[in-house]
Amino acid sequence: MKQKTKGIERLFRLIGKDQSCDYQYGFFTSEESPDCFFRISFNEHSFLYRLGIAPELDICADGKEYNFPGLQDYDDKKNSWFFPISDNDMMSIAKADCIKSIIIQTPTEHLNLNKEEASVWKSFFLAGVAECIEEVDNSRQLEDFYIQRCLAEARFCIMQSVDASPEASVSLAAFAVNPHSEAIISQALTTRKP
Repeated sequence: MKQKTKGIERLFRLIGKDQSCDYQYGFFTSEESPDCFFRISFNEHSFLYRLGIAPELDICADGKEYNFPGLQDYDDKKNSWFFPISDNDMMSIAKADCIKSIIIQTPTEHLNLNKEEASVWKSFFLAGVAECIEEVDNSRQLEDFYIQRCLAEARFCIMQSVDASPEASVSLAAFAVNPHSEAIISQALTTRKP
């Protein structure tokens, strides 16, 4: 029997996406269903808000395609779509060496979940298996997902800062070519955007 409240059910803001849409994701479990549900939440600025047809969650892991139909959650204060995933599919995706893509799409539009968080999804599905299927509270896999997600967010913030400052980009590029140069290290550390 699935438990109703699990740590993985917390919603996580999608890194790097249009913040006005307030995209958030997580897993959801229910005692009434044998499946886990991948959940994406959003507000009225998202194209997902206006859909008259359910989107699909498409995942490509180790070259295998997985397709999960969406179910609307009408009881949520925010709008959400749920995508039921069987235990077998969850375990297969979690065991994959590479999750190449994870996309929510309709025939005309799509939301690429993989762009900024490519390194996060394997740990997310491993945490889903531990928390939702094996019913381990506060699992090591969930802790690893939190760490991977924090690292992905820090990388995104660093890249935004570098992109905003040409001086920092030049210094970091020079540092990448010659990481042992103290002058380059010093310049990279002292470069500030005005």
